[in-house]
Amino acid sequence: MYEQHFGLEKRPFDQTPDSEFLYLSEQHGFALASMKFALARRDAFVIVTGDVGSGKTTILNRLLSEIDDDMAISRVNHTQLSDVELLQIILAEFGIRAFDKGKPELLFLLRDFVHEQYEAGRKVVLVVDEAQNLKRNVLEELRLLSTIETEKEKQVTILLVGQPQLNKLVDHPSLEQLRQRCRLRLNLDPLPEEDTEAYLRHRLEVAGGQFETVFDPAVVPAIYRHSFGVPRLINTLCDTALTACVVKDEPRITSSILQEVVQELGWRQAQSVDVSRAETMSRKSVLRITLSDKKRGDSEVVLSEPNALIGRSRDCDIVLKTSFASRRHAILSREGALWSVADLHSTNGLRVNDQRVHDKVLENGDVIRIGSCTLTCHMTPADENETGLSPALNDDNEDEFVATRVIGEAESGS
Repeated sequence: MYEQHFGLEKRPFDQTPDSEFLYLSEQHGFALASMKFALARRDAFVIVTGDVGSGKTTILNRLLSEIDDDMAISRVNHTQLSDVELLQIILAEFGIRAFDKGKPELLFLLRDFVHEQYEAGRKVVLVVDEAQNLKRNVLEELRLLSTIETEKEKQVTILLVGQPQLNKLVDHPSLEQLRQRCRLRLNLDPLPEEDTEAYLRHRLEVAGGQFETVFDPAVVPAIYRHSFGVPRLINTLCDTALTACVVKDEPRITSSILQEVVQELGWRQAQSVDVSRAETMSRKSVLRITLSDKKRGDSEVVLSEPNALIGRSRDCDIVLKTSFASRRHAILSREGALWSVADLHSTNGLRVNDQRVHDKVLENGDVIRIGSCTLTCHMTPADENETGLSPALNDDNEDEFVATRVIGEAESGS
């Protein structure tokens, strides 16, 4: 191993989610503090998302290592489960083995346990990692568990951690009641380039080393470029480079060592394809939609919040008054600077650029067509002062479109 070669006490870039090595960037520090506060005030739901390797599990481990002893915690890591299996696993984590019980008995056991903990002055926390794999009916079961409460106080907090697909799952119209009970939703983006050296320094210091003795500072931009700012990829690249230094008897990681490692890992092609997406994910954008209808002409809506519903129902963010549209027809979602549209099991389906799609990452100029209504999409860099625009279209023509809300304002439950 390379620890002796570099005078390290432990491996600084191991792949295990060791919370001791957690680098508290601005967003990671905010996420940790926010989650602690949410648990302290007994919020019903907390949702944390992020791409693979963004540090979700590491920050979760830090959270669980620092919370007070007055919390009873059940942590579920395997999520390809039915509602009954989930209840059984939750109880098993609390020390109650009930694998031979049916759903009614499981619910009574769990409610009794929660009430016992409450009487003893302890909070109950359910933590579900990899939550993007849960089925909607299982999420609804969790929502029902969150309703265990006294007249004045909630007794169960549920923390869902998962990949960005979890957002689309939670935003399904059938889970509106769950969304209404969630006051904290966070997303962990890749690290910005300016944090790369600080990340390397932090992990080396925890391992008993120093940045200057291990890295040629000139390699830092290349590390970011090849890893896209994703902590797990940074770890993979640096761990492999340290091993290469031992094999070649080199004193520190240089540009030539790094380039050889990139080729060894087969990242050359991936870097050229994906670096633009990584840069995109580190930014934010607003989506300007030109809504067109033959009878009404054009109008514009500006979207800056992460999600917006499109459909015939008046509670949608963009309302299309046409019989072709389903009540909740589609959803627009933002991840970093990328916007996408997804069909919500509508009756008549969704078309983008005259092709039937289920979901699609949008590009400038893409045209979404729903019946006689078209939505032409343009992404622009986010402006902190940007607000949504709501065209005032309110007559009763069946085929017109009308945007009824100002997108970008804070709204509970969506």
